[in-house]
Amino acid sequence: MENKPCLDEPGEYPPAIRVLTGQLAADRGSAGIVLVGSASRGQNDKHSDYDLQLISDDAVFSLLKTEELLETRELPACRVEIQRTSTGDFLSLKRSPRDCDHWPYQSARILYDRDGMVSREIELIRAMAPELQASRLRLHLFEFYFYANRMQALVDRKDRLNLLLVSGQIAQSAAALALVSRGKWPPLLHWSAQELRGEQKGALALAVENMLNSPGPERVEALKLALLEDLCADGHEELLTDVSGMARVSSPYFRSVRESFGRL
Repeated sequence: MENKPCLDEPGEYPPAIRVLTGQLAADRGSAGIVLVGSASRGQNDKHSDYDLQLISDDAVFSLLKTEELLETRELPACRVEIQRTSTGDFLSLKRSPRDCDHWPYQSARILYDRDGMVSREIELIRAMAPELQASRLRLHLFEFYFYANRMQALVDRKDRLNLLLVSGQIAQSAAALALVSRGKWPPLLHWSAQELRGEQKGALALAVENMLNSPGPERVEALKLALLEDLCADGHEELLTDVSGMARVSSPYFRSVRESFGRL
């Protein structure tokens, strides 16, 4: 049977992407080709690559040389980065606790799928189980309050560097909360603003930016209010019953959750 690309909505991509997809699909052992990165989310600009992931059968992948695992090609009107991975490694992603193994697939576009495996697996990789979402929400809310409650002491000590570092932690926790509250995997940090705005959370993004521009207790309180309103809007009112005491919690529960996500 001839391998044919199943490029979705081809008009969105440069013609060179369709040609390259056909060439890669014809490679021995190609099981699937997935567009990830900024182009898959519609966030690419003139500085962006087209990031393709080529999934190969394990036997074929094992024969590849190190320099073949990541390749950059200059094509007409675009630059493409091709990352090769094995079917076995791809199948393991749905069990990974790391956000970076899930977030890229939330908006991934399947360009070629030999037997339907890639489509099935990406649905599992994208999914966030309700119990996992609940744990993550409590974890990030704990982190947010833990750092927010230390802001005044850092201002009083005139500890500028730690004030900036803690502000970054507060902002990161707020961004993670805003996305997990909708069952989304948090992005790599340098894509957080685009993800927040894409989820129509511009008011919260502005509160985060204001706090980072002028860190201090007043800006943190404004961010806290915006965050709590956002959580309520997403239907998580039950989280807010005892938030004032969360920063003082040091139970084994929080330690185990933090460890499971590599946050200790």
